[in-house]
Amino acid sequence: MAIPWLIGAAVVGAVAAVLSDDDSSSSSSSSSGSRELDRKRERAEEERKEKLVKAKREQAERQVAMQNRAHVNRFINKYSLLISADSLIAASKNSNLEVTAIQAFHTSKKSSKRARQIEQISKQLDEMNRLENDLMNL
Repeated sequence: MAIPWLIGAAVVGAVAAVLSDDDSSSSSSSSSGSRELDRKRERAEEERKEKLVKAKREQAERQVAMQNRAHVNRFINKYSLLISADSLIAASKNSNLEVTAIQAFHTSKKSSKRARQIEQISKQLDEMNRLENDLMNL
């Protein structure tokens, strides 16, 4: 009667060994699966942080560009320049701002008006000098 018990014990032991192997392999596969999942989460978090930094940088650049455009438009309006804001901004990036601004001012309405005023004053001074010379010669 001991033989059936021994055979039963051997079968139970074999089944237990097979089941423990399955558990260890499934636990190792589940731990590798969780490690893979953790890696994916970390990558996704890094990508999210990079996108956030990039978005903040782009927002700051847009803000600076808007401030520059507003400043250039005030400058153009103040001096009645005949130039676009984009042209002045491009000139500032190319280090030609001073030359471009001076050329734009010389072609502006204010500059033309001042040039006419200077010409008129110069003519008046010439007339006054002639009158003075005529009066001195009398």
